[in-house]
Amino acid sequence: MIPCYQHLAFERTSQIKEIITSLSYERNLPALVHCTAGKDRTGYISALIQLLVGIPYETVIQEYLMTNRFYESRMEKLTKVMKWITLFQVSTERIKLILMADREVLDGVYDNIIRRYGSVETYLCEACEINQTMILKLKNMLLE
Repeated sequence: MIPCYQHLAFERTSQIKEIITSLSYERNLPALVHCTAGKDRTGYISALIQLLVGIPYETVIQEYLMTNRFYESRMEKLTKVMKWITLFQVSTERIKLILMADREVLDGVYDNIIRRYGSVETYLCEACEINQTMILKLKNMLLE
């Protein structure tokens, strides 16, 4: 799953720019950000936004891992359903990998961003080509 997050971070920068830019307009807030399972695309963009406004990394990680609470209580049922849907072609381990949030995945992409850019804000400006005005606007609205 780590390559998936690296792909999100460094190959889908135009989509990240679109989301951040959209959220920087007051008329678009509050906003609901979602995807299929809620941990990959949603987890990544949510982590970026939280880090951008200064939430400590460990707190962001704990928020990200909350996804697992939802799936843990439903794993047996979801595994049965997914196995039937895929005609038993997907293992229980693979289903867990698909559904469960893994700290190492977010750690890997975060470390790569910090190593390359020094901060999430610089990453958003340089890699995602989001102008500083939009970033400041979003930060101000979210921190009011």
